[in-house]
Amino acid sequence: MSIRNFILHLQRLTYRHFPAIAILAALGIVAVLFVGGRQSIAVGLIPSPWDKLVHAGVFALLACTIGWASNLRGWHKLAIAFFSALLVGALDELHQMYLPGREAGVDDFIADIIGSIFGTAFLGMRGSRPLHTPSRYRGVSSFTLMRSRDQGNGDRSRSCRHTPHSILAPVKRYCRGNAARDPDVAIDRGAKPKW
Repeated sequence: MSIRNFILHLQRLTYRHFPAIAILAALGIVAVLFVGGRQSIAVGLIPSPWDKLVHAGVFALLACTIGWASNLRGWHKLAIAFFSALLVGALDELHQMYLPGREAGVDDFIADIIGSIFGTAFLGMRGSRPLHTPSRYRGVSSFTLMRSRDQGNGDRSRSCRHTPHSILAPVKRYCRGNAARDPDVAIDRGAKPKW
């Protein structure tokens, strides 16, 4: 296996398992905040003016990973990302009240809020697009990739079935005939689509 093929394989794995990787990253950030904050080395590790910047950066990253890990879209994703990061920030400051040598501060919490806002804003700018678009989808509009509803006679109960063949050829994905649109009709999975 060449290096190029290995890198492409890693990119495909990352793209396929991106929500799981984001969940692990979010859990890792929370673990570092709560477990790493208990260590004696954490006291005074970052000098005072720069610790607010680190707080903002960590919570921006946390908001992004929570948003990417959620299986939501639109404002739901943004709300979950922002308020979850805010909750972790509040719990972190409460946790610091009980640690020797650490103190909870309103200025730290404000830095957490600002970081959560920046992370949520980044998620909003990215929209619902994935971080990596496979090469077979480049140049194809997102409308073509979406599952279309209300094709044919406008009946809401009938919708186009999304088959693996339609993923490989998104431009040809529009179903033809009532058999493909009707969910009550059994579709032979081994049969080749009629395009």
